[in-house]
Amino acid sequence: MNYLNYFSNVIPDYQVLENGDVDLIIKVEEKPTGSIQFGAGYSQTDKLVGTLGLGIPNLFGNGQNLELNLDFGKRRNTIQASFTEPWFMDTPTSVGLDIYQINKNWYDDFTEQRIGGSLGLGRRLKWPDSYFRVAWRYRLEDQKYYDFDSTYLAEVENKSYDLSQTNWPLRNSSTNFSIIRDSRDLSQFATRGSVLSWNTELAGGVLGGDYDYHKHIFEASKYVKTFWSFVLAMRMKVGVVDGYKSAEVPYSERFSPGGTDPDGVIRGYNDSSIGPRDEDGYYLRGRSVLVYNAEYQFPVVEQQIYGLFFFDMGNSWLAGKDIAPFDFKGLYKSAGFGLRLVLPPLGMIGFDMGYGFDKERGGVWRPHFQIGSTF
Repeated sequence: MNYLNYFSNVIPDYQVLENGDVDLIIKVEEKPTGSIQFGAGYSQTDKLVGTLGLGIPNLFGNGQNLELNLDFGKRRNTIQASFTEPWFMDTPTSVGLDIYQINKNWYDDFTEQRIGGSLGLGRRLKWPDSYFRVAWRYRLEDQKYYDFDSTYLAEVENKSYDLSQTNWPLRNSSTNFSIIRDSRDLSQFATRGSVLSWNTELAGGVLGGDYDYHKHIFEASKYVKTFWSFVLAMRMKVGVVDGYKSAEVPYSERFSPGGTDPDGVIRGYNDSSIGPRDEDGYYLRGRSVLVYNAEYQFPVVEQQIYGLFFFDMGNSWLAGKDIAPFDFKGLYKSAGFGLRLVLPPLGMIGFDMGYGFDKERGGVWRPHFQIGSTF
């Protein structure tokens, strides 16, 4: 019941009846059923961004989740609405619907707009064990790039990957399938267990659209309690994306780890700054990625305030064959410390201070703000 994250306190008890039967009694204290997020964040990629969000994780008392999110800033504007039914038709099947519009300025060079939606299904399995679940999603979106910087346009002839010459918008029609095994004891600040996931996405072909590519991501996390309440959390992420009819792969589907970017967390460097560039220094974004993370977490106030120390390393490349998991010299590295706060009206917020060891690659002491956990 702790894993559901709906209750702040769960106390099990029992009562022996006269006939020898046992009644199991569980006393629970429900958490606030909704949260409102309003604030601002700063990153090197998106600069200052305001956030307004409404989340209702137990909408009708049966676990239905409704989220409305709005991000607004000079370099990123997003509006998104999503709904999830976790127990569809009285079966362990979840159904989710997501509608969004994203406008994002990439590196001051151009702006990307994505308008679309997705439909997803998930199912909890009993085999190989009860920790497994599978998920399927179909996504349809229109994508275009505009507001190209004058310097970018002036050097267009030298670019190996030019976005300004495409006849936008293009349509991305894709489907993906995931299999996940999650044996954590808690959804936040787990003390034991692991998470393994494999995600495969296919675009184009019989699905139509203007892109044809395949994308694969494997992630593994492990939680080990050491002494007292200190927990060692370790994570690995590896991903590859490539075209199967042509070399064309959407710019937004490529990998650019760095900072607290979802493509890969490597603190101590700018967000989305790690990966291949062309001869003029423009970001090409990689077709493969490898990231390792380790955090040593400890409670200051149980389930409310946590401190941590971390070590990150990773990189992205232009081809999957360039991944060398044990060639640590080719990986960006960083270390530092952080703090996580659980605020019921806002959710989990975090602050990290990371030092990038590769100074010639932009590594220095750098602060990072984030919502949610790295893991």
